[in-house]
Amino acid sequence: MTNIKTISFQLFGIIITYLIYVFPYDVFTSLILEKKIIQFTSILLSIAIYIFIVIYFRSRRHYFFLRIFIYEGMGIGFISLCIATLALLIKLITDINNFYIGVICLIILTFLIIKSLIGGISIKQKKIFFFSDKVKKITSIIFISDVHLGSNSKKHLKNILSKINKTNAQILLIGGDLIDSQETGGPGFDGKCFVFDERISLDPALAPSKD
Repeated sequence: MTNIKTISFQLFGIIITYLIYVFPYDVFTSLILEKKIIQFTSILLSIAIYIFIVIYFRSRRHYFFLRIFIYEGMGIGFISLCIATLALLIKLITDINNFYIGVICLIILTFLIIKSLIGGISIKQKKIFFFSDKVKKITSIIFISDVHLGSNSKKHLKNILSKINKTNAQILLIGGDLIDSQETGGPGFDGKCFVFDERISLDPALAPSKD
């Protein structure tokens, strides 16, 4: 039973890898270059990428370009999957030439990817005003999230701190995704991670520290 679950999980991982990393490319090449959507090389490529992903997450060493390929590839791949699926639907329900469908959807995809990459490195600020009888004086609170220390550079963090310091807020709240655990101990990670619920101090390997 355990072997069946393991094999099923691996097959599921390969299928998801194919859909995100390979399938969009197959769709666009089939529309623009008139090739078959699924080829044997696509399956081999999906297996190879899946192996790299598994090795990456199980290893303590994380190479910069491999990290970029995996993380950025997931985001770009998901967008590409949506556009590729849309392209196939347009092909099925219309008589538009496949080449034009592929080119137009590829242009839309390029625009969305560029927009997403710019949005990912930009720092968005939004002001919200709350009124309550329980608050006796005007209080300024900053809430930040998705800092992703480890994946993002120190420069990105310094930009966030610079904006925080300009607000003169009394309270700072930090939401989820502060630290990417896969990057603890690597470049850009200094100090120790602290788990507030059990008051346990962890070292970069995420093991309880002695002090």
